Amino acid sequence: MMELPEGNWFCCSECENINGTLVNLVARGEENLPNPLLNLIKKKYNNKGLEFGSDVHIKWRLLNWKVGESEETRQLLSKVVAIFHEQFDPIVHTTTGTDYIPAMVFGLAESTLICSITLLFSDMHEHKIKSVFII
Repeated sequence: MMELPEGNWFCCSECENINGTLVNLVARGEENLPNPLLNLIKKKYNNKGLEFGSDVHIKWRLLNWKVGESEETRQLLSKVVAIFHEQFDPIVHTTTGTDYIPAMVFGLAESTLICSITLLFSDMHEHKIKSVFII
């Protein structure tokens, strides 16, 4: 292949199914963390001697700028960029000086091969983002 095909293309039907599932998860928006996962988090807190209040409600959502472009998504992803900048040194392109962290979070990059899906866990009681994963 000399260049990338235009539009959505997948190497196989399984990859197309995975993409469809991820797009559907983005569209569903914020959801409660399933009880088995919430119980696991509570157990880990208790094992460390930390208190996990009974009124704590953890929600999660999958974000993708290219699928769910909105002001709310932009604000959440901007918070994610700030979290990464607090925890890590910038990842900078040596020639252009471009910081790759926003490119990874928003899925914006010089290469069309970079795609980003951000999984966001938040504590709705404290209204804070607790964990972020970029896939």
